[in-house]
Amino acid sequence: MGLAGQQREELQDALIDAFPDTASLERMLSFKLNKNLRVIAGEGNLQDIVFQLIQTANSQEWVEDLVRAACNSNPGNQRLRAVAKRLLLNHRRQKPSASSSPFKQKQLTRFKEDYSLIEIRCRELLKKLHELEGDRNYTASTTQRIEIERQITLDKEKLKDYDTQLESLAQKIELLESEVQGL
Repeated sequence: MGLAGQQREELQDALIDAFPDTASLERMLSFKLNKNLRVIAGEGNLQDIVFQLIQTANSQEWVEDLVRAACNSNPGNQRLRAVAKRLLLNHRRQKPSASSSPFKQKQLTRFKEDYSLIEIRCRELLKKLHELEGDRNYTASTTQRIEIERQITLDKEKLKDYDTQLESLAQKIELLESEVQGL
């Protein structure tokens, strides 16, 4: 999540509002992100320290982690929550989500197509099975019937696997959307 100048300024003001002294900011970074504020930002006044912190997080691409950690550490600070929500929603719009990435979309489409084909195949096999059961020459068709039943069982297992994978993708999408809405 790369931040533009105005976004960095808004985040700086929000962090200073949420962590009004160096010690509280230092604790949050240490406890939530396992980072040493003094190593990152050195010494100086709070405004300079927060500026350097944001610069470092921005250049090393952990701004999103910083924003989430700050919100988790001080969930009651409305200014921080408002800035975090704007930044994270803006970031989500700019960056393709896992659910909208070309790979995930292609994978989801392939699952749906495979699922449909297997459903059609199951219907055809069931139809063939019913025809064989109605056949008076039952002995000759027993081998075919057993093979069809085996195929139906295998196809039903594949359908269950696809259902599970589709459900998992849907849950991941919901989780990402609720996480963004929660901020």
